[in-house]
Amino acid sequence: MLWTLYTAALGMLPQQTRLKILANNIANAETAGYKRIGTFQHAVIEAQQNLRNVPGQVEPEDNLINRYYDFTIGNARYTGNPLDLYLNTDGFFQVSDAEGNLFLTRSGRFTIDAEGYLRTVDGKYVMGRGGAIQVLSEIPEVRAGSNSELSRRIRVTRYGEIYRGETFIDALSIIKVDNPQTLQRTSGVLFRPTANTQLQQLPNEDVQIQQGFIERSNVSLVDEMVELITIQRAFELGQRVIRLNDATLGRSIDISRFL
Repeated sequence: MLWTLYTAALGMLPQQTRLKILANNIANAETAGYKRIGTFQHAVIEAQQNLRNVPGQVEPEDNLINRYYDFTIGNARYTGNPLDLYLNTDGFFQVSDAEGNLFLTRSGRFTIDAEGYLRTVDGKYVMGRGGAIQVLSEIPEVRAGSNSELSRRIRVTRYGEIYRGETFIDALSIIKVDNPQTLQRTSGVLFRPTANTQLQQLPNEDVQIQQGFIERSNVSLVDEMVELITIQRAFELGQRVIRLNDATLGRSIDISRFL
């Protein structure tokens, strides 16, 4: 009977992990460029055998939930901001922090800093074929942001080529990843390549950029709510099994007192 309790608990613990991941997806449903996290359960048989002291590959304290990133391209949303860019193809914008660490992102919401560099909203440099993109070299007075007059002078072609008026500045560095699941997420929309990540520069002719649009999150609230109901029911089932076995154990103890 104790094995039944362990089995019920084994089924409930992964649901808690799935619930946390689901809550994170729902919280980022409106985050531009966010990629939802999916989950799947693994090695349940081995873990159950370990609980019964049968040698196996998984210990009972191991997390039975694996996660993966859904890199499905999100829908475009029009903003009219010339510094918002929608990448309508597989690939990532390449950005860099002040220390030169490179990251990949699908979020094309950019701005211009006081030195004329194109940056992400969290301050990372947007990388071009020639390095960090400086769209303006001399700025007498700048209001960094999407509504400044300076940003309206920036034109980005379908192929990711950046112009200031008729002057060519640089072309966006768009990176294709052979297996995006090898990337490590460092924040909501930023990913860091790992040792197993194979990167390649996407040729200009394969780049598809839409200026004035951003990529919406690929989280479907309807699907996430359905998943939430499924998790709740699975957790409640485990609770019922535990309560039933607890009552049965209590009754068995009471009976044994008279023997």
